[in-house]
Amino acid sequence: MPQISIGASEEQALAYMTGGLVNEATIWQGDETIMSNYKGKGKEIQTPSIVLHSEIPSPKDSAVDLGGDDEGDVNVSVDYTEYEPPAGLSQIENTDSEVIVQIVHESIEKVKTRIVEDKERRLEDAREAERLAQQFEAEDAKEAEKPLATENEQHGFQRAPSIPKYYRADPIGFFGAKMIIDEHGLLRPAPASKSKQWGLKGLLKRFNNNSRGESSAQGAARNSRDMVTPDANRAFLEKSKSAVDAVLQKVSNTAPETPVPSETIEVECVSCLEDYNPKEMIKVTCHSYCTDCFHRLIKAACENEQQWPPKCCLNPIPEATVRTGIDTDAELRTLYKARSTEWSVPIADRVFCSNRECGIFIQPRHVDRSQDVARCSSGHWTCILCRAPRHGDEPCPQDRELQRTEELAESEGWKRCHRCRALVEHREACQHMTCRCGAQFCYVCGAPWRTCGCTEGQLRQIKQDAQTRRLERDAQTRREEADLAEALRQIEEFEKEEAIKAHLLMIEREYQEKQQREKEARERLRLEGERRKAVESKFQELRWELLELHMRQRVEVEREHGKEENLIKYEIEDSTTRLRDANHVQREAAAKEARNDFEEFRAALKTEYNARVKYETQLETQYQEQLQVYWANQEGGQEQIETALLDVRRRMDKGHRAYCRWLQSEIDAKRSLIRQEQSIQASFMETAERQLSENNREKQQIFTRKKTAELKWVDLVFQERHDMLDTMEATEVDDGDDIYELLSEFSLEDEMDDDLQEYFEAATTIVA
Repeated sequence: MPQISIGASEEQALAYMTGGLVNEATIWQGDETIMSNYKGKGKEIQTPSIVLHSEIPSPKDSAVDLGGDDEGDVNVSVDYTEYEPPAGLSQIENTDSEVIVQIVHESIEKVKTRIVEDKERRLEDAREAERLAQQFEAEDAKEAEKPLATENEQHGFQRAPSIPKYYRADPIGFFGAKMIIDEHGLLRPAPASKSKQWGLKGLLKRFNNNSRGESSAQGAARNSRDMVTPDANRAFLEKSKSAVDAVLQKVSNTAPETPVPSETIEVECVSCLEDYNPKEMIKVTCHSYCTDCFHRLIKAACENEQQWPPKCCLNPIPEATVRTGIDTDAELRTLYKARSTEWSVPIADRVFCSNRECGIFIQPRHVDRSQDVARCSSGHWTCILCRAPRHGDEPCPQDRELQRTEELAESEGWKRCHRCRALVEHREACQHMTCRCGAQFCYVCGAPWRTCGCTEGQLRQIKQDAQTRRLERDAQTRREEADLAEALRQIEEFEKEEAIKAHLLMIEREYQEKQQREKEARERLRLEGERRKAVESKFQELRWELLELHMRQRVEVEREHGKEENLIKYEIEDSTTRLRDANHVQREAAAKEARNDFEEFRAALKTEYNARVKYETQLETQYQEQLQVYWANQEGGQEQIETALLDVRRRMDKGHRAYCRWLQSEIDAKRSLIRQEQSIQASFMETAERQLSENNREKQQIFTRKKTAELKWVDLVFQERHDMLDTMEATEVDDGDDIYELLSEFSLEDEMDDDLQEYFEAATTIVA
């Protein structure tokens, strides 16, 4: 236990404990820093205010740019085809020309169509290039497989002519050796023929391979081959197999008897690849499974409807095989039966229990289509129209047929029986109605009979209203039919008038061609010159009008860009301001919390110190009293007491120094913890500012790319419109008469008057 000297003041003791430990602790008080200057033990000092200084950068000093105003760094290389054209390109206010309106509407679609065609052409070019590359690779592979040139070919000698196959087909006997003639015309030893034993073994493997399992790929290929093989080929295969079986039977009859091994040939499971006794295997369409693997296959199919029904090599496993294979597993058998019953019903027709705690599938035999209800095995009723709980005696609100019936009943004035809810129509007599179920009710209000005060006048009013609605409905139907007939008649008359006009126009044209050919040619030449002048003037006006429209549309697009840019800037400034305000508030709160925390820490140190001083003082007093009692009335007792007290005080001072070192470590740890929290908080704020800056920069980049793409759209659409206008002008000019053809046909060069000559020169200038 550390000790201190008796007589030290409380301030001196606290200064001793905290002296030198808070000298480096700066505080949050504006930019001021309070430093404590402790000189040593026993010196009076003022208790410092321990408030740590913020290490979080202020917004104006922060290295993070929250605005993200670096639009100039954005790469404006943008694929404009990924963006839609700006809406300003479709605005045609203050434009009365139909030609301009048509060009405006068609130009954007033409640019879009050209973009689609360019993409398709690039895809087609890529596919063609890939096809050619594959073709070249195949040719290179074939070239690589060719044999190298022989030595004679390398030296330029011609190859010997090859011998026809029918000259060298069979080996030749030469001194007991089989010889053949090679392609160079030389005799060579015939290659040794393969043993027929292996050929017979291959036939056995080909036609009798059912005793061993095969791979999934082999089974699928064999099944596909059997499915696509024509009947003739299948018959040929069966005949071939029968012939091979006959040969094998003959060989087995003539061959000596050999002992049959007692071991049973095992079969491989296609799933786990383990060998089992054939009696323990489950044989499906193309492979064999062990019991465990077959159970796992069926269980996997029962857990996923996409894998239903159970298949092997895409071949459905017969239900009888499945039931036989899972007969030993009662749980799996029950699950398979339930899935088979449920998944055999189309998804749209499946009905599940409406009770959330139940939700099981309701089998079709428990569905009552006549009443549109179903009952699960737990006794819950479900409406099959809306899949909700049964509505009791009320009809389903989603029954469309019932809704149409209700509308017709409302229009006709029919009433429902209050007991069986059947519709009843009133034909004659009073309002007293008797339903087929025996219930009696009032037709006016629908209440039970003799429980209301309705009169026959009200009944007549109801029937009159129903008759009025019926007549209005019939009249509306007749009016619609009459309007349709009138429209058809007008269309027919219009077609007749158009046909008559076309016929009259044809007659007039033929008459002019026959009677006034030369005069018409002169007039046509004059009109052609005037027409071309008018066309030139017309399209010049259209160009000016189109230019003005383009200026307005460009201004509109730029105005929209400005609005969007201002909005983005406002959002950036607003988010930046809010973040900075939030950081400021957070810093103030952190400063206050740090002050309070350290004040509490200092108060705890002071309390602990006071308690320690009091306790040590009591110990020293008690020890001194004990010494005085012990050395009382003894010679040299006072000196012994002083010596003992000095020794105790030295030990207490040594413990006190250790206690001070401990206090210093605690204060250092507290200071380090607060600084660490400040650093973490500063890191969080800096991360938030950096993230906001990146988001703002990304937002500006997105806007810049969009703006660049839309301006590219504007340029392309404007150019397309000018091209369309030029094409329309050229087409309209070419639609007229050929001036040179008229002159060459009628030889009018010497007969033209001054006006016609002027028109001709103008037309010739336009053509040139």
